[in-house]
Amino acid sequence: MSPINILIVDYHEENKTILNALPKRDDIDLFFARSSNEALKLAWEKQVAVAIINIHFPEKEGLELTEMLRANPKTKDILVVFLIESLKEINVAAVKSLNCSAYLYKPLDPKIASEKIDLLVQLARHNAIVKQKD
Repeated sequence: MSPINILIVDYHEENKTILNALPKRDDIDLFFARSSNEALKLAWEKQVAVAIINIHFPEKEGLELTEMLRANPKTKDILVVFLIESLKEINVAAVKSLNCSAYLYKPLDPKIASEKIDLLVQLARHNAIVKQKD
């Protein structure tokens, strides 16, 4: 079984460090982007299944990046997880309209992040099987 590609889009080095510290796994490949342009390029080239996106990003907000992913047929089905500090900082209606799969709260807890990634990998595998049957 091929690994699930997970893209992490964040400009905070400590979040990258925590996610990189997750137990090494053969079933996932992690890719990091520090800009929206880099994220879009990686999502396209690496066939990303899951994107973990910081909701606040210097050049483009995470919602804008997610809109761009949803607008492209090749990236529209990526499972999106937003890195947030609290639900108060987001427009819940906008997030729902973008079909956000989950949230991770900052500062990141490695145990919770690992458990959430486990669930998203399972969901991504299920989605891939369903697509093959169509």
